[in-house]
Amino acid sequence: MNAASAVCVCDRDTKLGARFTRLLASSGARVVGIAPGTPDMNAFGERFAGTLRRELLDPVLLLTEDHLRRLVAEFVCFHIASPSLGAVAIEVPNGLAVQ
Repeated sequence: MNAASAVCVCDRDTKLGARFTRLLASSGARVVGIAPGTPDMNAFGERFAGTLRRELLDPVLLLTEDHLRRLVAEFVCFHIASPSLGAVAIEVPNGLAVQ
């Protein structure tokens, strides 16, 4: 992974556990837990986990742990390199400055 995609923000829920953290770390990502008592930050971790599950894990039959690691690394690199669809279609109303 490149330096821009080297951080993965995860919530502090114990459902995923240390094994999931080690898996992400083995793909080159530095796993960062959200700050305690900040529920808004949880949305970013939940969105990533949901996107990973829906777009990668649901339609794929995993063969080995190495296969999973390679797919997660490629998934993260692809989504970091791709522009967000929401960001491409932003239109600013007349008279308002882009911030």
